[in-house]
Amino acid sequence: MNRSILHSLFGITTLALLITSLTGCGPTEPVKPKQDTTSVETEQLRTEVLCDLVNNVAIPIIDDFDARSAELLEAITTLAQGRTEANLAAARQAWRDTREPWEMCEAFLFGPAKVQQLDPAVDSWPLDQITLESMLNSSDVFTKAYIDLSEGSVKGAHAIEYLLWGDKGNKRVDQITPRELEFMIAAAESFRGSAGALRRAWIPMATGGDGYGDQVCNAGKEGSIYTKRATAVREFVNGVVFLLVEVADAKMGIPYGAMNTDFEEARFSNNSKDDFRANLLGVKSIYMGSYGNRSGKGLRDLVRRSDIALDSAIQTMIETARVRIEGITPSFGAAILPGGNRSSVQSARLSLSMLADLFSVQVSQKVLH
Repeated sequence: MNRSILHSLFGITTLALLITSLTGCGPTEPVKPKQDTTSVETEQLRTEVLCDLVNNVAIPIIDDFDARSAELLEAITTLAQGRTEANLAAARQAWRDTREPWEMCEAFLFGPAKVQQLDPAVDSWPLDQITLESMLNSSDVFTKAYIDLSEGSVKGAHAIEYLLWGDKGNKRVDQITPRELEFMIAAAESFRGSAGALRRAWIPMATGGDGYGDQVCNAGKEGSIYTKRATAVREFVNGVVFLLVEVADAKMGIPYGAMNTDFEEARFSNNSKDDFRANLLGVKSIYMGSYGNRSGKGLRDLVRRSDIALDSAIQTMIETARVRIEGITPSFGAAILPGGNRSSVQSARLSLSMLADLFSVQVSQKVLH
């Protein structure tokens, strides 16, 4: 979800007010403790945590997002070459596969994703269906450049989702028009370009990137945009808190409060629960310092140096949130409606809010001081 739109839709919550650093585009400075008692060992641990989060979590997740965006483009191109149910099913699955690493990326959408406005290019919601349909009915030639210059509300993941599934989620392959396929290919090329831009921004200059990951890893050292290690650590903490607040209060909260699936993100594909799972997995990866078969130090290592009980509480709450998300039945869209399983949604929201509160207050104190 485009986070600039999030505020206009829902306003700023109490928890979001705790994330003061999210209002700027550059690195943010933590609030200094009354007395600087940071030890050499703590600073060394912060460096290890930052480097591991970059190399074992952030870049690998972004790599997967980049690779899967290429697979999505290929699947849509194949669909355009042959409109069969099998090709439509493959394109839909490629969309879902791309969605998972992106939703994990939302746990660390600071730096390039923010400065280069890659979030709205990839994942703006709500989709402006009226304008999109007007574009489809025009004589405009759809190219990657055309889509790149279009507003976020008519491109990215949800424009592609809408054209693959239709407004009611039951579109047949014979209902997809050549004009829609033309748009989808251009939109997938633009989407692919944004994924590639995010990857280039993070990977080292030695491998053709812009080296943002190195800036984070080398925080506190000469040449880094982060003059203090704690500042870079705060970026990860704030990213986690913002995402948890967003899921609880906006992604779940807005459609839950309205009791209306029109406000549900990823409603065309009925992918909401998968989105929530991936969001939480992104949070867990940042906290634990692991992704896939890669593992190292995460935020938990900074917590455990002084509060093992808090570490245990956070891991328990992450698992509780996961279980409660799974408990939203029969689907998120059905659960939020009058007479639906609304208590399951509220239970999941509560666990996510509690987890956000733990990170915004207690984890911040432990990792930044």
